[in-house]
Amino acid sequence: SGTAVCGFLLTVSTRFFILIYQSIYLAWTYGVPGSFSGGAAEDSTYWWWQYMWLSLLVMAPYFVTTVMQAWPATTSWLYTSKNDYLQSFMNILFPLSRLYVAKEVHASFQKTVIYLFFWAT
Repeated sequence: SGTAVCGFLLTVSTRFFILIYQSIYLAWTYGVPGSFSGGAAEDSTYWWWQYMWLSLLVMAPYFVTTVMQAWPATTSWLYTSKNDYLQSFMNILFPLSRLYVAKEVHASFQKTVIYLFFWAT
């Protein structure tokens, strides 16, 4: 559908621009003092932390996915919600989530903890 295509394109373009800024901030972190740095007058620690915060922003959807895997009830609630705003947000962040057949997960949190413990050890 049009929403999924727009969500995919928005996700790809946003991640591309964030990659560009990550590259700039990382280059300014390891830049040579006194050379042209594109207006980067701050010290390297400042640019390192800009790079780190931007990297955490990119990781936010993966943190959401982790929460959804650890608590199956949130997965069922998010995928089966009738809220249009939430569904459009899900189409932007997870465009392939519309292809899932079984959107309701019937596993309890206790079973999920045992499963996660099995794969963590």
